[in-house]
Amino acid sequence: MTGTAAHIFEQLPIPRRELAVSGNRYRVYKDAKDFMLVEALNALEAFKSSGLPQAYRIERDGIYLQNVLDLKTLAPLAAAPADAAVPVAEAAAAPAAELSGDDVNKLLDAPATAAP
Repeated sequence: MTGTAAHIFEQLPIPRRELAVSGNRYRVYKDAKDFMLVEALNALEAFKSSGLPQAYRIERDGIYLQNVLDLKTLAPLAAAPADAAVPVAEAAAAPAAELSGDDVNKLLDAPATAAP
């Protein structure tokens, strides 16, 4: 292969959110959906500092629970029309070319070529 990855793959700008990562935050759930964020060293301290008489669940708040893409910036990019995009319905409606057995054999026996 003669080209580098920069020549083969299209570079897509993906906006990322700036996230504050803290290992000492816990989510103390009041019920299945409602929770409060608490700064604590462990789950027991998080429960005590929440002031709740009873906790439904306690889990560490981490980056895996947050969206790392900046959706406000990404939405206009997704809505912008592509230059040479063919609508899916139009592409599906186009008749498929019939291949004979000889055509298939030629394609299978053809040497592999490198992408430009």
